[in-house]
Amino acid sequence: MSNLGHLLLFFQTNLAMSFRFLYTHFSFRSKGKCLSLGIAVLSLQNLQSKPIAFEDACARASEVEQIDELSKMVEGANQARLAKASRFPNPSLYYERESARGTKAFDESTVGVSSKLDFLWKRGTRIESAEIRNSVSDLQIDLKRLKISYEIAKIFIKYSYLKEEIYILEEAIEQHNQVLIFSNELLAQGIIPALHLKRINLRVDELTFSHRALKSKMAGVLTRFRLWVGLNDVFPANHSLLYSVSLVSSEQAIQQALRERPDLLSLKANAKWKAKQVEQFQNEKFPEISLDIASKKYPEKQDGLFLGISLELPLGEKQGDLNLAKAAEVSGELEYQIKRKEIEREVKASWQIWHHLQRDQNHSSGNNDLESEQVFLSGLELSFKNGEISVFEYLDCLASFLTGKQNALKYSYEKQSAYLNLTYLSGLSPHFTLEKN
Repeated sequence: MSNLGHLLLFFQTNLAMSFRFLYTHFSFRSKGKCLSLGIAVLSLQNLQSKPIAFEDACARASEVEQIDELSKMVEGANQARLAKASRFPNPSLYYERESARGTKAFDESTVGVSSKLDFLWKRGTRIESAEIRNSVSDLQIDLKRLKISYEIAKIFIKYSYLKEEIYILEEAIEQHNQVLIFSNELLAQGIIPALHLKRINLRVDELTFSHRALKSKMAGVLTRFRLWVGLNDVFPANHSLLYSVSLVSSEQAIQQALRERPDLLSLKANAKWKAKQVEQFQNEKFPEISLDIASKKYPEKQDGLFLGISLELPLGEKQGDLNLAKAAEVSGELEYQIKRKEIEREVKASWQIWHHLQRDQNHSSGNNDLESEQVFLSGLELSFKNGEISVFEYLDCLASFLTGKQNALKYSYEKQSAYLNLTYLSGLSPHFTLEKN
């Protein structure tokens, strides 16, 4: 328990310390054991967590952001707005009595009902305006959902990239530790000088620092992900990003964006709603017509029934409101046209970036190069152990091999990020295929 317990406590409390410090307290053989034990401690911590699929993560994030509650609130407001626009005018009941002072020769009373008739040509416009305004609210909810799926997808891609790069670095560190073990045996035989061990240790320190930096980034990504989904015991599951056939050209991507982008459709609906507002105020310029039906009682028990129509002339009362509505209509149309051009530019630029990365990957033979380099590296390892090449030459080959794998991994990450950005700008939700963790 003494050495192992001390070593375990060291990695749990101060993982950020340099392996150069470890080397001054332990032998080179303990150095490889320290790294493996540190990784084991972190792995045990990850075993307490469980993977979560992309769709489930988006659902959890929507719940944390209270999208469903917001949607219900918007739906309630939409129903209230539509009900208000659909209502009929309330009829007015009235009673009148007329008489002459000091005489009963003139004594009559009237009971009647009056109702406005302008709803016949105003109510339809009000309902259309309310429905368009409701669509604006619904599109804003859709935009929030699209934004959530985009942010979650970015985390999934970033997490997968960091996990793979950490694995690559751990392999490289293990390779260098093997070199260190074999070099120490050569040093004991007097074949190589102690300077060679110093060079290997410096390289291991460099790789270890990069490993710690990636672990810190991984912790930051995981923390942000858990805040999004509101769970502290999950991590992104292994997924592969699916590519849509509807984005095979920049023109198709632009048309897709013009059809699906919630922010653009919201501006378009808002401009249409402002045009309906102009139509409403134009209807207010027409006279208000009311129908009166009344029963009149005359002296000497004579009764009568009459119908009447009254007109109320606005005389320019709503002209100021109409002018303001027309100005708002022009402003809304300009906002829509400006946003449309902006979307066309950014979608075309995003498609060009992704197409460039996709074309270069199709024309390259990166995977074959890495496979052949792996075979070449195995041959170099044998040559190194046989004394045919020096430690420095072998370290240079390891460094070149590591750089090649890192570049290939980074290229794949940039391609996925570019396509994800393109799908978001085109108004599409990303889709993944679930892989075995």
